[in-house]
Amino acid sequence: MIKKMLYFLTDCCLFGLLSWQFNWPVLAQNQTGTTIALQHQVVNQTKQRTRFDVYDMSNLAAAHRQDPHYNQTLKTQAQTIQTIIQDQHLVLVDSQVTDALGQLVFHVPQAGDKTYLIVQRQPDTITQNGQTNQVLADPMVVKMADYVGLAQPALIQTKSTGLKRQPYFFKYGRTQNKGEIPLSAVGFVLYQRRQRQKYYLTQTGDWCQSTTPKQDSRVKKIVSDSQGLVILQDCQLPAGRYFFEEVQTQPNYLISSAARAIQLDVPVVADNTPLSPMRLNGEPLWQTAAGQLPNTVMTTAQPRVINAQKQATTQLPATGQAKAMMSLIGLTILVMSFVVLAGLYTKRGLNHEK
Repeated sequence: MIKKMLYFLTDCCLFGLLSWQFNWPVLAQNQTGTTIALQHQVVNQTKQRTRFDVYDMSNLAAAHRQDPHYNQTLKTQAQTIQTIIQDQHLVLVDSQVTDALGQLVFHVPQAGDKTYLIVQRQPDTITQNGQTNQVLADPMVVKMADYVGLAQPALIQTKSTGLKRQPYFFKYGRTQNKGEIPLSAVGFVLYQRRQRQKYYLTQTGDWCQSTTPKQDSRVKKIVSDSQGLVILQDCQLPAGRYFFEEVQTQPNYLISSAARAIQLDVPVVADNTPLSPMRLNGEPLWQTAAGQLPNTVMTTAQPRVINAQKQATTQLPATGQAKAMMSLIGLTILVMSFVVLAGLYTKRGLNHEK
């Protein structure tokens, strides 16, 4: 019996040493709780510490047990996950900061039926080729039942997505019945003011003056898609104030004065400070993740720039229709005149015979 216990203790020690030697994130269990180890990707040379939070989402997972895609959907909501946490009243279980190697260990209650949500609290900031962007780890769902009884260490490693500040808005039309519908194929240009003069963004990323930006082939055109989305991609705007200008709309809609000067503010990027969002008409904008806007943005379609529908007018007959109508009236008058004259002639003939 004593020999078996010695073998068991020796195996445990060797397993722990191997885990420590190879930096394996492991799920260790004891009598009072469980530790979840996590390996985070170090995104730059500064080896910045990154804070992660773990929440108990057992009730939320149970409520969506029949939806096989729910957990996968959560993983795509890195920017808006805090809204879900607040709306669902998820309880914070632990919060830890990574070390210089990007590693940390969570301490959570031990229970096989628990499901935890691990999220990165703030994005990591990286600067490459003079451009500053952010990287945010995808939310991670950990089902404790998946790790019960495993003899090998469990690997929990973050997967990060690049974020970009790209200005966007949605082009909508307000119909006569006060409804709002997305407008596609509406054209915009971007300009900035320099000494009270307009300089338009060009196709090559430069700036030029133009008196006819709609027709000028040098000026970059941004066109709304089928959902009304207008987004400026593949262009890194320096800090400053810019304006979107609507230059072409749908035939039965009017371009408002507000649509000719949609204000965009790009804040200054400062070292060792959070990256502030762009603002459109004062409203903060979300960043794109792997080129995609958050689902909540696409669902709500905000912010919006509205065009009013033209008032319905009485349709006048076209020139060809008018000519045909006048000809018909003239022919009718001619026929009636002929009938009247024929009647008079016949009447005179009868009187003469008498």
